[in-house]
Amino acid sequence: MLVVKGFILFIIFILSNLIGKMIAGKYRYRLKELQEIKSDLSVLKTKIKFTYEPIPEIFKEISENSNSNISKIFKKANENMKENNAGQAWESAVDESNNYLNKEDKSIIKIMGKMLGQSDADGQISQIEVTEEFLNKQIQNKNFLNFIMLLINCFKEGMYMNIDLLFKIAAIGILVAVLHQVLVRAGREDQAMMTTLAGLVIVLTMVIKEISSLFNTVRTLFNL
Repeated sequence: MLVVKGFILFIIFILSNLIGKMIAGKYRYRLKELQEIKSDLSVLKTKIKFTYEPIPEIFKEISENSNSNISKIFKKANENMKENNAGQAWESAVDESNNYLNKEDKSIIKIMGKMLGQSDADGQISQIEVTEEFLNKQIQNKNFLNFIMLLINCFKEGMYMNIDLLFKIAAIGILVAVLHQVLVRAGREDQAMMTTLAGLVIVLTMVIKEISSLFNTVRTLFNL
């Protein structure tokens, strides 16, 4: 029975690892997309200021620079301008986009559409700069994104327990559990306790390096 419980706990731990990696990956991609949209808006601002190209052409040029989810927003906005003005086309493209940006991110990006194509170049540039400022705040949210980056770095650098280590710990746990039951049934409770303590010491020795790396990462990220 104890072995079964240990196996169930091991499975739960594995699943938690996988879920954690998925969540960390999602926020890593979100941060990357925030940085990409900020870079693309800088290109848009430069083109409006110096080239005087039509907005649809600028959208098209930006969309052709990559095949990312963000570039698809500009491509969709270009298509939408066949039936709508620049502001409406941009907002619809953002709403319909499929990416890792959350609702707040999209609301911020849509701010740019309020003046796009509706005022002179200075007015449009000013609106883009306002959007960039809001995006900077999203990117530089230290309390949240630093924690996410901590998780990402742990997974990326292997500082979080890898699968081999998990299997080793699980094997030790099962072996110790079996030996403990055998010794208890044989009336050797003292030896059973010593076996359990020995197993605990072995596991702690295996993970202490991982724990040390984790604390070093925390200190580095938060300047402690």
